[in-house]
Amino acid sequence: MDYLNEMGKKPIEEWRMAEKILYMTRYSLDPEKQEVIQELKEKEEVIQMMEEKRMEFLRSTSMDIALMRTRFDEIDEQKIYEKGQRLGKKIGECIGERIGRQQGELVGERRGERKGEARQRRMLQQMLSIWIPMGEEEAELLQQLNGDELLLLSERYEMIKTSEDLAEQVHEIVNQKMNANDQFNQSLKVRSL
Repeated sequence: MDYLNEMGKKPIEEWRMAEKILYMTRYSLDPEKQEVIQELKEKEEVIQMMEEKRMEFLRSTSMDIALMRTRFDEIDEQKIYEKGQRLGKKIGECIGERIGRQQGELVGERRGERKGEARQRRMLQQMLSIWIPMGEEEAELLQQLNGDELLLLSERYEMIKTSEDLAEQVHEIVNQKMNANDQFNQSLKVRSL
């Protein structure tokens, strides 16, 4: 009772929920306290309405936050996608540039080899023309040889005094090459067995 009397001295707004319930149950039949009980009920309805509004606001805010997060995630995904595209494009350009450079070097080497072979062939032809007349047949014989084979022939230069010697040396070099290829193929077959 003393507790309830002390509580009655405080403003209703400061009462806790448990105190309000205690007051209402204790004095629900007391006609003198009905005014306070009615005030408590009204305030409780207002509080409940405010609580419902607060919950609705929280739900709405949570929904807005979730939508914002979703939108930011979409923006992040789009940025990541675009960044990936830019990175992929740069990588592709670098790879393409490297492949192009390598192919260009290869083509340049081949051209250089061809130019070198042609130069080597012309020099050999000029050297041989000192000993033998260089006609179409002799030129065709030299045309069969690649750079390494032309080098072998130039090492045998002193052995060539006639067109027949040239034909024999070219034939021998070509046969050596064919025999070396045959031996290589045979060794591959043996290894595969």
